[in-house]
Amino acid sequence: MEWQADNRMAPHTLIVNRAVEATLPQPKFIETMEQPSTAEVGIATHQLLQKMDLSETPSVEQLTVLLMELVETKVITLAVADRVNVNQIVEFYQTELGIEILTNYQNVHREKPFSMLIPADELIKDYPKNSMDDLLIHGIIDGYLEKEDSCLLYDYKTDHIYLNNEKEELQKIIKKYRGQLNLYKKALQQAMNKPVKGIYLILLSIGKIIDMETEEIVEMTQPMKSN
Repeated sequence: MEWQADNRMAPHTLIVNRAVEATLPQPKFIETMEQPSTAEVGIATHQLLQKMDLSETPSVEQLTVLLMELVETKVITLAVADRVNVNQIVEFYQTELGIEILTNYQNVHREKPFSMLIPADELIKDYPKNSMDDLLIHGIIDGYLEKEDSCLLYDYKTDHIYLNNEKEELQKIIKKYRGQLNLYKKALQQAMNKPVKGIYLILLSIGKIIDMETEEIVEMTQPMKSN
């Protein structure tokens, strides 16, 4: 699969979300840290999501065993592992979207790095039009499901969200990640030569799924329609 757009002029480089690696790099967490940072917990959560077996419905016990394996191999620390919310991961894979991913696991691709050239004036507000300057975008797509004539794109987030003003906070999340997911969509469509029909933001910290195309927000315990 080719994830590189046609070369134009020498581009600047922009990293989207995480550094490009075939697999997530092993985070060098500080063993003596009393309270792991949210970034460390997020990276550890993605490590778990990358390595978990999608051929069967996950359980808390299975994911806990896998977490401990990551601790034993010094990929993450015990303090970080204790902060990973395995219950929400299990809950997600009991939703309609999660079940679709599990059912079609052989067509699921996880942690897919990409590089793509984008005209700077398409990405940067007030950038001179027709400048012929490019930005080289690097990113990692959390996951996508390849279907016969389309793809379904999904992305996990572990952001802390203040529930005392949930509606406003969720709108901020949508605004914060819309540009990133639009880039993922464009990169995926270029690489696969298929339209992306379905973009989902999975908020593990509060158990909600956002359909980024319709902005519908549902609880993981409620039924939802995936494309």
